[in-house]
Amino acid sequence: MKKLLFSVALCILSISIYAQGGRQQLLNKYVGERKMTLQWLDTSPTKKCKPGKVTISQEDGTFNLSIKGSQYKNDNEYVTIEGTIEPISATEFKFTGTITSQVSYIYDGKPCVKSGTYTFKKWNGRPFYRLQEKTNCDGSAVDYVDIY
Repeated sequence: MKKLLFSVALCILSISIYAQGGRQQLLNKYVGERKMTLQWLDTSPTKKCKPGKVTISQEDGTFNLSIKGSQYKNDNEYVTIEGTIEPISATEFKFTGTITSQVSYIYDGKPCVKSGTYTFKKWNGRPFYRLQEKTNCDGSAVDYVDIY
């Protein structure tokens, strides 16, 4: 009986360690410095607005990922992001935190602050994850917040 219990416990421990290893591999796909863009902040060569940057980091000894970054066209036109992410798969993650955008001709030029949990997805071989809850605070404009 003791051998059976020991075998079951060892099997459960092995499965748990394997699952954690797979989770760590998934987290590793996200960690690092990445580009971020908001389509209203045109990054074409003639507009002289460069993509922003976000840093995704893992807290030591945990499966928690934090994200922080921004893209600025000028002091009044920008997008910022700060919070945590939970990878769902290699093509989707949940973001919890705050995304703030401000563009002079949208929402009367006021900052649009979104706080909560949102989904980013990557599909059809595209090189970026796109925010799925796209509606701006004005209720009609659509914001494409992309993380590469």
